[in-house]
Amino acid sequence: MARADVLVVEDQPLAAKDVEATLSVMDYDVVEIVRKGEDAIETAVEAEPDVVLMDILLAGEMDGIEAAQQIQDEHEIPVVFLTAHAEPETVGRAKQFGPYGYISKPVDPVELRTAIEVAIHKSELDEKLKRSRIELTAFAHTVAHHLGEPLAAIDDRLDRLEASASDQLEERERDDLVTARREVDRAKAMVDGLLAYAEAGEAEPSQPHDVDEALDQVLAKLEPLIAETGARVEREPLPEVYAPEDKLVWLLGNLVENAIEHAHVDEPVVRVRSEEEDDHAVVAVEDNGMGIEPGIRDSIFDLFDRGQTQRPGAGVGLAVCKRIAEANRGGIWVESEPGEGSTFYARLPKGEEPAG
Repeated sequence: MARADVLVVEDQPLAAKDVEATLSVMDYDVVEIVRKGEDAIETAVEAEPDVVLMDILLAGEMDGIEAAQQIQDEHEIPVVFLTAHAEPETVGRAKQFGPYGYISKPVDPVELRTAIEVAIHKSELDEKLKRSRIELTAFAHTVAHHLGEPLAAIDDRLDRLEASASDQLEERERDDLVTARREVDRAKAMVDGLLAYAEAGEAEPSQPHDVDEALDQVLAKLEPLIAETGARVEREPLPEVYAPEDKLVWLLGNLVENAIEHAHVDEPVVRVRSEEEDDHAVVAVEDNGMGIEPGIRDSIFDLFDRGQTQRPGAGVGLAVCKRIAEANRGGIWVESEPGEGSTFYARLPKGEEPAG
């Protein structure tokens, strides 16, 4: 195994020397020891270490969490935290951006080696996953380009046929024209869905965003559907979560729109609420509709799966929701019983506590 280069960020000289000595015995190269977060960022860029061991509480204006987030997100170098007696709030902040590990001080050699090797291995896997996502996005754009042109040409021919000969067509032929138009639109939606699916998996550095504000945007966009269906949307105070704002709005919008469309026909009710789960928030979207049959609950998150709905669509919405949640260190699932409605849960890293 090649020797790994390690940057140590520790403002206590004795603790720093202890870590350096332990690393040297284990045949790691210590590229440098720095005391401040600002120096850690500069050194990480210059030295390009394989891993950074970062104390959370540092000298200077920038603490280890801020420095670690910048190093890991912008320079893609894995960070392992060194912790002693940090406050729970500080540890909670540290968890939000997904460090590669934690080590308690004073360091145990076996624990230290394990944390470093796991961090490096996970970083390599993340890099492979990132390349796969880039390749998938490129493939999706290529497919969209090559399919988009013939679909546009077919659409144009249908327009011409409808404009020039619709009054000469028999009823069956007019029905065929409507069917052809519908299938072209569906194919276009599938191409757009493939692009959305590919782009949804791109991990992006994010800040806390208010789910309440995202829901405001969603409900404003869905006003025509709410008016058409007469749906009542109930809501509770919602938290902040770590996710890109546009992806958060997309995910929440799809879940709420689906809930409205599948709620009870005569008295549609949708409820949006949240639950806490360790360092994550779980946003729940409930409807009072017909529920989902057990045999299709898992497959509804598959790309191009349309479940039991007869409504138009390409079957990509829930697949994109799943990809967004997982790309942001979360997940999504559904609980449902036939005749008793459905509840979709989106789990995302938690920001601040909800107001109220």
